[in-house]
Amino acid sequence: MLMPIYTPLKKAVAIATFAATAKNATGSQAAFTFSGHNIGTASADRKVVISASTTGSSSDATGVTGITVGGVSATKAIDIFGGGGALVHAELWYLNNVTSGTTADIVVTWNSSRYGCNIGTWAVTGGASGVSDTATADGSGTLSTTIDCPSGGVVIAQRTCDVSLVDHNQQTWTGLDNDGASAADGPRGGSGCTAYTQFGSKEFGTEQSGLTVSLAPSGTINGQSMALFSIAPA
Repeated sequence: MLMPIYTPLKKAVAIATFAATAKNATGSQAAFTFSGHNIGTASADRKVVISASTTGSSSDATGVTGITVGGVSATKAIDIFGGGGALVHAELWYLNNVTSGTTADIVVTWNSSRYGCNIGTWAVTGGASGVSDTATADGSGTLSTTIDCPSGGVVIAQRTCDVSLVDHNQQTWTGLDNDGASAADGPRGGSGCTAYTQFGSKEFGTEQSGLTVSLAPSGTINGQSMALFSIAPA
């Protein structure tokens, strides 16, 4: 007697791959263009996640008014405007169904002129189209918050410091893996951009309820903000 052969169900998972970071400190302007920026390997279900960050003042609370990837408008996932001693923007945006191309012009438009802008990009495959959970934190010391992530999902984060002309170095995330930073370790601000951004992400095979994510600054900072969100598997 022939027995039926059952193929085990493949568990859905979202995978995030950090693509690139860039800094634009060309002067006081509202719109910053990053030409030919790396958006990762093309795939039929690719979601491009964009981190944008800068410093500001009390009149700049609106933050980013829009981000385009190859001329197509992205959607905001989460933003924070805080930092403690200085006001720092940390924002995460995403664009679904970017099926072709490995590079694209990214334009970040703020509500008012800034002296610099940092970005970072991830390519996410196997992820749902929306946002599962979000979290933020700000202050001048170690930043810590909690976030939920479904089984097979991924968490993506950025933390930005206002560091002026002091030295700053990459630190190790708690709860996430390091994906890089917006500039090499060492003195900041010489090129006119006083923000230093660090990127992190991690995929989770099991459900995370109240996952603690934290990151400490190095050196002297004027303030910092952290934004993160989770993506469920498709």
